[in-house]
Amino acid sequence: MIVTTPETRNSSLAGKVNDAPVELFDAGPTLCDFAAAKINYSHFARSLAPCVRDSTAKLRDFALSEFAEEMMYLDGNWKLMLNKSGEAYRLFNLENDPHEMHDLVEEKEHKHLIAELREKLLNRRAQTEKS
Repeated sequence: MIVTTPETRNSSLAGKVNDAPVELFDAGPTLCDFAAAKINYSHFARSLAPCVRDSTAKLRDFALSEFAEEMMYLDGNWKLMLNKSGEAYRLFNLENDPHEMHDLVEEKEHKHLIAELREKLLNRRAQTEKS
C-alpha cells in the first residue's frame, strides 16, 4: 500500500517503507482517520495512520487474505496458503526466503507448524466474521 498525506509528503517519512502486515479492509478506517471522520460501529479493521506516521509502527502480527475461496495467512515470518478445501498447499519462511522461491509445505518437519498456522488462520477468520 502506498500512502502520501500532506503531513508526510515533505517530511522525513517520505519514501519510508513499513513492512508491518496490513489487510485491505484497513484502508477504510485509515482514510476516515486522515479525514478526521469517525466510524460509529465496531469492526476488526484498524487505521494504518500510525504506520504512515512512524515507519517502525506495527498494528498487528498477522494478516489474513481471501480470494476465490482460497486463503493466505501471514504470521511473523511464515506465510501459509490454503486451498478451497482448507488444505495447505504453500508454506514459505519469508525471513529466509523473501521472494517465496522455496515452498516448504511438503517438508515433514513443518507439519506441526502448518497445523498451528492453519488453526490460527481459521480462528482469526472466525473473529473477523464476528466483527
